Amino acid sequence: MPEAGPPRPTANRQLAGLRMWPVKGFDDFWVYYLARSNALIVVRILHSKRDIGLIMEDQAVEEP
Repeated sequence: MPEAGPPRPTANRQLAGLRMWPVKGFDDFWVYYLARSNALIVVRILHSKRDIGLIMEDQAVEEP
């Protein structure tokens, strides 16, 4: 169920469809990922107190 995580809006077009999921046992950490038809791409794992919008603004993604 790769689309189970809530969507995370971003202005970065490379991250269209970005979703996030909490890391079990580490409540303040989230996995930010993209669900593709043939792959799940983990973009970042970040602490929730970070400036996620600023970090993701320039984030590049390499497609598999």
